Amino acid sequence: MSNLEYKEKVERYLDGEMSQQERLQFENELESNKALASELAIYRLAHSAIIESKLATIQDNLKMVGKEYVAAEKKKTFYRTSAAVVALLGISVCSYFALLSSDSKSDGKQLVIVSDSITTTSQEQKAEKISDKQNILKNTNINKLASSQIKTSSGSGNTVLPIQHVDSQVRNETLVSARDSVRAKQGTVPDLSQQSADPCLGVAITFQLFEKESCIGKSSGEISVAKCEGGIKPYNYALSNGEQNKSGVFLNVEPGEYTIQAKDKNGCESQTKSIKIKAVHCQADLYLDPSANSPVVFQAYPVSGILTIFDKGGNLLFKSTKAANSDFEWNGESENTKLAPGYYLFIIKYEDGTVQNGSVTIMP
Repeated sequence: MSNLEYKEKVERYLDGEMSQQERLQFENELESNKALASELAIYRLAHSAIIESKLATIQDNLKMVGKEYVAAEKKKTFYRTSAAVVALLGISVCSYFALLSSDSKSDGKQLVIVSDSITTTSQEQKAEKISDKQNILKNTNINKLASSQIKTSSGSGNTVLPIQHVDSQVRNETLVSARDSVRAKQGTVPDLSQQSADPCLGVAITFQLFEKESCIGKSSGEISVAKCEGGIKPYNYALSNGEQNKSGVFLNVEPGEYTIQAKDKNGCESQTKSIKIKAVHCQADLYLDPSANSPVVFQAYPVSGILTIFDKGGNLLFKSTKAANSDFEWNGESENTKLAPGYYLFIIKYEDGTVQNGSVTIMP
């Protein structure tokens, strides 16, 4: 039986086009016909590689859609947060002016109480406030006495400078001193000595990290920061490879171990966090241009493996051992014959159990 007949039988068997009797005869023939069994195994392997390739493409599309959805949600959250901050700022400004106005009225009332009459249930406070009033009256009497002693010498033309201005200043200082004394006893004067000069005291900045693996031989990894809390926004993020940004998203990261740290508006820093970007086999879609006389290169890997290349029908066209830690080049030949332009599948099975698959398109 020719290869073409084997191929037709296998395709009818896999597509379910055989009758029950033909199917039983085909399965019985598989036990004795090794060539037919090998053709069936190759077909199944090729179909599996095609399905894996399509599934990988669908997964990448789903990840891209998920990222777009997350970005849209972040944008909505930013607008809502901005509106809340603006509203809170407006309330704070109104409260500040209301308190300022109330404080000014309170100060005026305290001055009137000191200068006119002070009524309180505490005998000690009453005596102190009466003493302040007597000091003010005493300064007033001094002013009157000084005014009566001012004389103008008409003979010499010299005028004695009035001292009421100086006494008025002394009187105002006495009023201010009395007011501060009352406010200090009421606890309304802030104690600046207890205020901390360190804006980062007690500040704890926390965040979460997410990563995306990188393809072997490429810088395709990603690191992203999420749910950063504590301190004052905006935050700045620093990766141990020297990159910094305010978005918290680092692209084109090579495989390896990294640390990342966040810093807020006041310069308060978080503790560093570690993260690892793994190197994995990614589906590779390669192209071969015979006119360029440049072969297809399969990237080096630490362990050796077996490279096989099939056509779309699952026919094995090329097989070779791929050495460890070295690139493998293929010029599009099968048994010293140039293959026709088209789409071909490849599978590399490594000794560590990992598998890489993809396609090679030979250009016309």
